[in-house]
This record gives sequence, structure tokens and C-alpha cells, in this order.
Amino acid sequence: MFMMLMLPAAGVSFAQENSTADTTLESYIRSLNQLKSEVEFLKKIKINGWVQAQYQRTDTLGAANVAGGNFAPGSDNRIILRRGRIKFTHESNYAQYVLQVDVIDPTPTNPTTSFAVNVRDFYTKVTLPFYKPLSFTVGMQNRPFGYEIAYSSQFRETPERSRFVQMLFPNERDLGAMLTWAAANTSKWHGLKINAGFFNGTGIAREFDSKKDFMGQIIYNRSTKNEKVQYGIGVSYYNGGVREVTNVIYKDISTDMSGNIAYVKDSSKVHNGQYAKRNYIGADAQISFDTKLGLTTLRGEYVSGTQPGVLDATRSPEVQPATDAYIRSFNAGYFYFIHKIAKAPFQVVFKYDWYDPNTKVKGNEVRSAGKFGQGDIKYTTYGYGVNYLITANLKLMAYYDRVINEATHVTNFYTDKKDNVYTLRIQYRF
Repeated sequence: MFMMLMLPAAGVSFAQENSTADTTLESYIRSLNQLKSEVEFLKKIKINGWVQAQYQRTDTLGAANVAGGNFAPGSDNRIILRRGRIKFTHESNYAQYVLQVDVIDPTPTNPTTSFAVNVRDFYTKVTLPFYKPLSFTVGMQNRPFGYEIAYSSQFRETPERSRFVQMLFPNERDLGAMLTWAAANTSKWHGLKINAGFFNGTGIAREFDSKKDFMGQIIYNRSTKNEKVQYGIGVSYYNGGVREVTNVIYKDISTDMSGNIAYVKDSSKVHNGQYAKRNYIGADAQISFDTKLGLTTLRGEYVSGTQPGVLDATRSPEVQPATDAYIRSFNAGYFYFIHKIAKAPFQVVFKYDWYDPNTKVKGNEVRSAGKFGQGDIKYTTYGYGVNYLITANLKLMAYYDRVINEATHVTNFYTDKKDNVYTLRIQYRF
């Protein structure tokens, strides 16, 4: 009788215990699924970065240069943090999100400010699910022009990009939208890529006019079957403009009554509110071949076109220019020779680059009396360097820039200025 009375109670107790066990198991399963989802999300995120700290010395106090910016007026040497980058990339089946930030050293552009964090890349790339060779990128991204712009500073063999890149494409990035077609690996056109897009034209700065600039690029990269030789070629085109803010422009050049070459002042029509043409065309080529002596790379690029500027500068504006426009024909380019010594952890580098902002005049023809200024002076740079590849992540760079400006009749530029720069850099990347 007692056993019969206890059986229902035992049944209730067993049911309660079983219910509790079921609830606990379900909780564990939910937690496991949540953890699995979070792990899958984290697996899609890639983080990499690099830091470049360097010591530099130049010939004179306050020398102006493009090897990291002008020196402070009372300084001919400095220790700076050139770049401190961290890049986040999230990838899904058909989309990619990229954010790259950079720690900016206060010298030399803003010597009174503390370190700042600037956005370099901030874009989304979407691949069409029904046609994978085609993708669309919108946001702050590298400009699709030439080779050196997109070649990351973490891999570059020299401290800085060429002078003309820094003048025509400051900060390398621009805000815009771009279509990319890249041939599939199985296609006979494998290695071919076409980029085309519209951009603000103001770099990482806010847009200040109504015009959008077009950039287009065709690239072809291949290698031999044994991958001992790799090669690539590319052509690029830029079509844009810069808004004029006065009724005066300087474009044509003629000989005055004294036989001197001078700009012709053009105020015959209303220029204020019009757009000065900003057009470039470029070609680049690269080849690397691996032999018993090591890996040798040859690289070159040539660009010419029309660049609007002001009297003393041809740098593409990031804010609206406030003075008369100078519209110049230019050409520029560079050549690299790079050799990684066979089994030794050393890389030797030679680089030649030039930027001629006004191909219509040269040397003593560039006169202040002829309305010419610093924006018309040609620069040539010879670079010599050695890279010590300590590990795959750690690199020591020693580099010397021999900078030559043409002798002119512009004030303070009668002879070559003493502005050569020596750079010793340590880089760590992860």
C-alpha cells in the first residue's frame, strides 16, 4: 500500500527532474549556437596594420620636401611616427567592408597639435551575385590611376611615393563610386582588370564644388607557368576640373617685347565660376624575374596632362583656391630598380623620378617678371636605399633622397636648394 502511494509522487519528481534537464540542455544548445554564430562572424574579420618610426636629417634648417613633409623652421633633423595604420576588413559572400585608420604625427603640417587619428580607407565593395567578375565600390578608396598610388606603404621599397603622385593625388584616396570588372581565373583574359568611377576630386577633404571627376584604368598582370617571371602593364585616364574664383587666368605663354618668355594674362571673358581642365593620361609597366642572383624588379610610370594650380603651387586643391588660376601642361614619371639579394635578407633600391609642372618653359626662362613662380619649377630626385628584411614582419630601411630643382630666375630658386634628405626607418607589420 505504501509503495502504491509513493509511485505517483516518484513520477512527479522524475518528470520535474526530466523537465529541468531538458531546459538546461536547451539553454546549452542556445548558448552553443550563439557562440558558433559569433565565431563565424569573427572569422570573417581580418585585422592588419603597420607602424613606421623614423629618423630624418636634411641639409638646411626648415628645408621644404616631400619626404614626410617640410621640416620645422629651426630644425634640420627629426624623429617622427610617419605612419601608424590599422585596417579592419569584414568579408561575406558578396560584400566586403573596409575601414583603415592612421595615427598622424603632428609634425610638420600641424606642429602645435597632438597626435590625431585620420580615416584613410572607408568603403564597401559589393560583388554582383549573378555576375561575379563585376563589382561596385563606394566610399573613401584608392584612386584608380597608375601603379604607385595603390601600392601599399607597408610593402613599398622607398619611404614615400613620387613627387608627382603627392602633387596630383594628395593622400592617394578620394571619395566616390567605382565599377570594377576583373576576368575570372578560368578565363582566357585572366589578369585583366578594368576600373572606372566618379569621384569628388578633393581627396580625403570635403567636396567644395559641383563637378565630379572621372577616372578610368585598364590593368593586365600575368606570370610565366613557373612564376619565375611576373609582369604587368596599365593605362590610366583622368578627366576633371577645378573651379575658378576670379576673372583672370594664366594659361598661354608668349615672348614679350624684350624677348623674354612670359605668361599672357587672360581676363577677356568671365572666368569666375568656370572650371579649369584637370586632365591626365598615364602608362605604367612592371616586371620581376627570379634568378640565382635573386629577385630583380623593374618598374616605371609616365604621366602627362593639364593641371590647374596657383602661382606657387600645383598640388591638387583640397580646399577652394582663392587666387587667379594657372593652367599648366606637365609631365612626370619614375623608374625603379630593386634587387633582393639571393639568400641574403637585403634589398638594394635605386629610384629616379621627376615632375615638370610646366613643360612650356625651363631653367632661366622661369622668371618672376614673367609671372612665373614656384609652381613652374621642375624637380628631379635620385633615391638610393638598402632594406634589411629582418623577418617577414620587421624591416629596417636606410634611404637617401638627392633632390634637384632647376635653376631659375624665381626668387630664392636661383640655384639648386640644399634639401636632400636621409631617412632611417624601422617598420613592423602584422
